[in-house]
Amino acid sequence: DKNSYSQTCSVGCSNGYKAGGTPTLTCGEDGLWASDFTCTDVDECASSPCDSRTKCTQGSPGTFRCSSCPSGYSGTGLTGCKDRNECAPGEVNRCDIRSSCINTDGGYRCSPCPSGYSEGDLNNPGFRRR
Repeated sequence: DKNSYSQTCSVGCSNGYKAGGTPTLTCGEDGLWASDFTCTDVDECASSPCDSRTKCTQGSPGTFRCSSCPSGYSGTGLTGCKDRNECAPGEVNRCDIRSSCINTDGGYRCSPCPSGYSEGDLNNPGFRRR
């Protein structure tokens, strides 16, 4: 089927691309289609779809990936990273039974030594009697 002069057709972009210019092609006197229409790859990471604690990586057109949540957090970079309570029953922390575990954002800390005790070291965690 031969193109006729001034014949027009509408065009669009595939998923993951942004349209620019006029979405119409016009057949010129030379028989070639002419238009200022363009399709540009959309940067899906520009809208910050991932949790702020993770990194967004642009994939093939129309796709992106969020990195994993950092240590001390549960969830996914896409659904959101939530602080894991290392002090909750069943969780593992290195606080001595004579101190309190204090949950912090992305981690925990142990309360100071009770009176009459001193802190242990990394090889012997917990408190020792003075």
